[in-house]
Amino acid sequence: MSVSDVVIHGPGGVARLEPAGGGRTRVVVEPDDPDTYVATRSWETAYDTTLVERILRVKGVGWLCDELRRDEDPTYTSANLVGPLLAHVPRPQLDGARVLDFGCGSGASTAVLGRELPGATIVGVELLDDFVAIARARVAHHGLTNVVVLRSPDATALPADLGRFDLVVLNGVYEHLLPDERATLSAALWAAVAPGGHLAITETPARWWPIDGHTTRLPLVPLLPDRLALAAARRFSPKVATDEAWEVLLRRGIRGGSRRRIAADLARAGGPRPEALRPLVGDRIDLWYAMGGDPAPARRALRAGLKGLRRVTGAELVPYLAVVFRKPS
Repeated sequence: MSVSDVVIHGPGGVARLEPAGGGRTRVVVEPDDPDTYVATRSWETAYDTTLVERILRVKGVGWLCDELRRDEDPTYTSANLVGPLLAHVPRPQLDGARVLDFGCGSGASTAVLGRELPGATIVGVELLDDFVAIARARVAHHGLTNVVVLRSPDATALPADLGRFDLVVLNGVYEHLLPDERATLSAALWAAVAPGGHLAITETPARWWPIDGHTTRLPLVPLLPDRLALAAARRFSPKVATDEAWEVLLRRGIRGGSRRRIAADLARAGGPRPEALRPLVGDRIDLWYAMGGDPAPARRALRAGLKGLRRVTGAELVPYLAVVFRKPS
């Protein structure tokens, strides 16, 4: 069957595949319900039909193309993970490093790290079997011999006998942990960092940013007490069901993180206290701005406003965290 004839049925609709030239395939999703939220409606991929179908059956039509982009779009995971990482840790320090990608999901971040850090050994860890299978298929697709993906035994534990790592990464993970999980896992992951090593938390919404652009898309929700935040989400957000439970919203990421709270959780592991690194060039506002790719006028104006706030208050307020902690030797 030629690619132009491929129509794949999956949860919530279909994906149509057609040749795009250069060995790539254009994927277009068509949801059964026109009101279905679709993160990205089309994408040109180098994946084969079998891998696209596997991702569709797990992620559904709403997230298929977004999942493809995470691995293949250089302005997505690569910019939001590798960019901030190298803004804090010079690349030569990561040559030969052991890297743990915790909560790697379907493996986009693991594959990106494997390609961007070819001299490092990457270990992806994920809880869900379906995600582990996709991650391993991605590793095979890219032919990455420096990457292995393991299944985590449960949500608050690491696989046995992993050893120490020079770098531990949580990319788009921290916000989805419940409060007790954050404390438990942060301490366990910090204990797994070798002396002189680093722990990076990226793509996590800043806890006190006044607009929740991650879960509800509503203003002021991050500043409200839990009960009022739940009521506002149920009443005003089209992304939240009217009977949705608070714990479900916490799992979806409604409460982001802060550098201070993360550092306190890491310190629970004992030993040397974590050292929050500054970006090698500029400040955290410059780093957030650089992660946005080609800036729109509104983004430039927001940067100017945040810089002004920093001059007056000393606070470096940004919408998303990209923080790296070093464990002193």
